[in-house]
Amino acid sequence: MWRWILLPFSWLYGLILRLRHWAYDIGVLHSTRFKQPVIVVGNLSLGGTGKTPQTIQLARLLREFSPAILSRGYGRSTRGFRWVNPTDTAAESGDEPVLFKRVLGAVDVAVCEDRVSGIQRMLDERNPGVILLDDAFQHRKLVPGFAVVLVEYSSFFKPRFLFPAGDERDVWMRRKAAQVIVVTKCPEDISADEKERIRSAILNGSASPLPVFFSRLQYGHIRSFAGAELTSQELLQMQVILVTGIARPSKLREDLNQMTTVMEHLSYADHYAFGASDLETMRKNMAMFAPGTTWFITTSKDRVRIEPLLNEEEKAHWLEIPVATNIIDEEKFNSLILAYVRSTA
Repeated sequence: MWRWILLPFSWLYGLILRLRHWAYDIGVLHSTRFKQPVIVVGNLSLGGTGKTPQTIQLARLLREFSPAILSRGYGRSTRGFRWVNPTDTAAESGDEPVLFKRVLGAVDVAVCEDRVSGIQRMLDERNPGVILLDDAFQHRKLVPGFAVVLVEYSSFFKPRFLFPAGDERDVWMRRKAAQVIVVTKCPEDISADEKERIRSAILNGSASPLPVFFSRLQYGHIRSFAGAELTSQELLQMQVILVTGIARPSKLREDLNQMTTVMEHLSYADHYAFGASDLETMRKNMAMFAPGTTWFITTSKDRVRIEPLLNEEEKAHWLEIPVATNIIDEEKFNSLILAYVRSTA
């Protein structure tokens, strides 16, 4: 009911978006293009499409070109340009940039609200061979050399209402500005007919063919916060409380239930800033079960925000599930990315 009540506001929001895009397209509003290779990983919805694992996958693919990552640093208390250090907290640099730095190590990571000035600062100070931008497809002040736009599989089975009536942050026609579309979180058994139906929906109205790929979530070894990996047999004998502060975690819970027993799911908003009261809620949930029989489990991105609040004794009760992306026909996808970078670098 609320979606229908809010629909007029979505129409107004859509009109504003279209006017803004039109102003950039005809040059009334200025955009900047860099000579160096710049790749944007973005989406058309309000998060939950898998930008973080996709950005990590691209950074690993492009290691020989000395990549660097620029992010807005959503949720941080700092402002302006900042190089991210492995010891930074989510409050200082944002959860995703901190995760990038910890996972990728030698890859430079920076945060800045203004992507154009952020890129210029990175080029002046460290001169990376290629720059990856996490979630900057709507940042029209920048013209990327290559845009990878992610669209969640489940979105093709519901109306594409713009915010606030729906989950879309941008108009569907903007997909045509991408160089590649990746349909994410696909089921393991997606058929060729289903892929063709979705591909047709994406290409409908496009003047030229747009490469469309399909990807699945891929999970790494579940491990304790101390780093010890659990075997599949150990997981089957466990029961866990899933704690998430990410957009649309239902697919994660569904998949995790195939590996272990999810007794409870404490779901918070995307980028949620966990606090002492949240930990107390978690302790109360844990107290419902016999001591030593249940563990907390969370994603790598959520761990960045949760771990600083835990003492050493509490950390012993927490597990992490790493999430990656597995692109079907990955070799062809990689070749498109590498061809662009080699032609531009």
